[in-house]
Amino acid sequence: MGFIVKLLDSGNYFTAGEDGIDTTSSREDAIINGQFSEYEEAKENAEYWSGQMELGVDYIIESV
Repeated sequence: MGFIVKLLDSGNYFTAGEDGIDTTSSREDAIINGQFSEYEEAKENAEYWSGQMELGVDYIIESV
């Protein structure tokens, strides 16, 4: 099982980008290119990407 990060304000997902993390509206792309193997890894990356984001308020982590 893996995990993807969904941003609640835009509905976009984290995916791999040229400079690290990018976003996409495609859930399928997020599963292919933005999947984390561990829940904590997904959470840490979301918090690192924007120190202001709060789980359950600004983003959610979906299991895939």
